[in-house]
Formats: sequence, C-alpha cells, structure tokens
Amino acid sequence: MKVKFYKKVDDALLKFAVIIAKSGGKWVFCKHKERETYEIPGGHREVGELIDETAKRELREETGALKFTIEPICVYSVTGKNRVNSSGEETYGMLYFADITEFADELHSEMEQVVLFDELPTEWTYPLIQPILIEEYERRTKLDFRKERYYMKIKIISGVIIAAVILTLAVLIVPDTADTVVNAAETAVSDDSGKAAKFVHGSAETPCGRTVIVSIFGDDPNYSWNFESETDLAAIDNINNYMGIAADFIEQTVADYGESAEFITDFQENDDLFYSVSFDDDMTDWNYTDTDVCGFIDESIDTDSIMKKYDADNLIFFFILNTDENTEAVTCTRNWYEGMDYPYEVVYLYNIDSGLVNCPAVYAHEILHTFGAPDLYMEDEYFGIDGKALDYVAEKLPNEIMYTCSDIGTGEYLYDKVSNEVSGLTAYYIGLTDESKIVDELGLRESEHEEKAVG
Repeated sequence: MKVKFYKKVDDALLKFAVIIAKSGGKWVFCKHKERETYEIPGGHREVGELIDETAKRELREETGALKFTIEPICVYSVTGKNRVNSSGEETYGMLYFADITEFADELHSEMEQVVLFDELPTEWTYPLIQPILIEEYERRTKLDFRKERYYMKIKIISGVIIAAVILTLAVLIVPDTADTVVNAAETAVSDDSGKAAKFVHGSAETPCGRTVIVSIFGDDPNYSWNFESETDLAAIDNINNYMGIAADFIEQTVADYGESAEFITDFQENDDLFYSVSFDDDMTDWNYTDTDVCGFIDESIDTDSIMKKYDADNLIFFFILNTDENTEAVTCTRNWYEGMDYPYEVVYLYNIDSGLVNCPAVYAHEILHTFGAPDLYMEDEYFGIDGKALDYVAEKLPNEIMYTCSDIGTGEYLYDKVSNEVSGLTAYYIGLTDESKIVDELGLRESEHEEKAVG
C-alpha cells in the first residue's frame, strides 16, 4: 500500500473525500456497525457533486455534525488493493480538516457511534492509510503555524515602515503639526531617565548586564529565505536554538568571573527581535554589507524602544544570510571602532560557510567580538598579535574560543553545546577583568575597555 500527497490534480480524478476532524480538541472517530475498528469520516464522491460538498455531506452523515468549519488540506492518493479499491490502481481523494462544535443527537448512517479520543486509537479500519493521512495533517499544521508566525512578524515590520512613511508625509504636508509631533518626541526622549539607544562606544560594551540580540534575515540576488519551505523554517529554528546555546555559554562564563549576565535572543518568542529584509546588492560583498544593513537598522528598527522595553545594557544585531556550500563568504563581525559611521555592532552570519552549518560556538565567538574580543588564530597588527602570540595561544590556550570553535576532543563542530573556553586573555578584552599578565608578557594592545575608561 502506497500513500502519496499532491498540491493539485485534475478535479475529475478526485473520487473520495476524507475528513480529519476534532471537537473540543479531541479527535473525532467513527465506528461502523459491522466493524470493531475506528475510522475517520469520509466517502465516495457522487456524480455531479463538488468535492467540497462531498466532504460536508460525509461529515454530516457519518458524525452527525451540525455546526462545523471545514477546510481542504491537500490531495492524497492510494495505490494498492483495499476495502474500497479492488483494482489496486492509484486512486485520488481530497483530505480535509473540520472542527465540529455541535453534533446531532442521533446518527442516520452506517455508523454505529461517534467516539472522541484524547489520543489516536490503535484499532484502525484502514491502518495502512488513515494514520498516514493524520501524520501528514499534523506535519502541515506545524509548518503552517511556523509560516504564520513568521509572516505575522514580517507584517508587523511592514506596518512600522508604512507608519514611518505616513509620518514623513505628514511632515511634508502639514509642517506646523509635524513640528509639534517631532518636538514632543524629542522632549519625551530627553525627559526619560531610562536607557536609550544613545551608544557612545558602540551598541555593545561588555557581556555584563542584559544583552538583547536582534536577528535580521536577509535576502540578496544570490540567497534568500523561503518562509514556505520546511527546510528553511527548520534552519531558522536551528539558528534560534544555536543562538540560545551560545548565550547560555556566555552567561555561564560571565558568572565564572564573578559577574552576572542575561541574554535575550529568542526571536520566535519575541516578535520585535525578528526582521526580514531584501537587498539588491550582493550581501557577501563588503562594499555593501555595512552600508545596507546599518542603514536598514537606522531607518527601520526602533533601537531606543527595544533598549527601553528590555531595560537592556547592550544591543547586538545578527544579519543572517541563507548561504549554501558554494559560498566563499566567511561569518564575521563589525564591532565598534572610533569614527565608524554607525554605532551598531553587527554579526554577519552566513548560515553555511566553509562547507559547514555554523555551530553555537561560532555564534558565541562572534558575539564576543562585539564586546571587544580579538581573533586569536591570526595575526592582527592593531592588537599586536604576531607569530609569537599565536604560538603562545596554540600551546597554552588550545581550547580558547577565540582560537577555535571546534571541539578540542573531536576536532569537529558541536551543535548541542559549546565545549570551548574563555581564557583570562579574552576575559580581559571583553571587560570581565581589569588586567592580563598575558597582555603584558606578549606586549599586546590594552583592552578597549581601559581605553574607553580613560577617554
């Protein structure tokens, strides 16, 4: 017996309607007068009948449903001999879902009774067909829920942009009124004693306190996110999970150094931490990335409101591109430097680079960059990291996360935890300690946090 699913077939091929139904959250099953097994309602299409009418008729006849909502799910087919197909040829039907709110007192069909189950039964009339139909319904329901969640977030973002356009038009068309609005807004900000997005040394200082991460899923001419693709939605779920694992790792690291940290990263629970945007430029080309992404943040994301809402000390942005194994781009971070055009500290996460899906350790590595941590696997003239310093790290700090993101035991990426460490050297550079003997020993540049304090 083989069951398949289709988006659409010729209407003339549809011979059956099967209806997965619930009532009050319970599964609705029918028991035939001549059988001791259970089945979901359904039946043959009559001559001249629309398939949707078949579904409604069968639901009424077999369950006694009086009030209900019903909607199609997909086309299915069954190949193989069974109770209703003696030839074994492929036959087609339409699968539906119904929510029943009222039943008749009596049944007037071949069904003996209607039974409501909390869990699916084990005694099936069609054990090789109907469990598969329900499994497909549950799969599609989960996918639809995720799509709805992401589209809702995109709609919210679009609404914000539209509101901004309307306000701009108001400024142009009604200057006196607009001036009043703008001045009132300025007064509200200046009079507010809470935290505001007036970043002095970039949007992320140290991992201490509360850090909020905003995720921006980007499209460009080469890569895009498809919110109707189960593959892409699964990748987005993983990204959210990996970011949380990285945040937990940093929180524990901060605690190990006697401080406290809290990261808010879950963009699936917090709609205002999820954005989607499409650019015409190649977003793996550094001639465009900073200007395009930071310009989008500046125009479309209310950083002030986010900082106030979450009472945040730091704000980090992830720009996430749906790259594949062919990309030559490598995940990197634009952290703060004196004279930069925008104060935003942005991680450019290429979901796949160097042929691998980036793991939680990579996320943590990049987040630590935003707080001032340098790479410890390559020479860096600015920090004074030379060959001697690299040899020192390789010998003395082989599991340092700014040196490697692979598991030291296996040499491979881990996707369920971060097994690397934050050494005293990195702790110094991200502001968890005030001094580092290694910096003095190797003659490295002092931490930007000391420079900021002096400045």
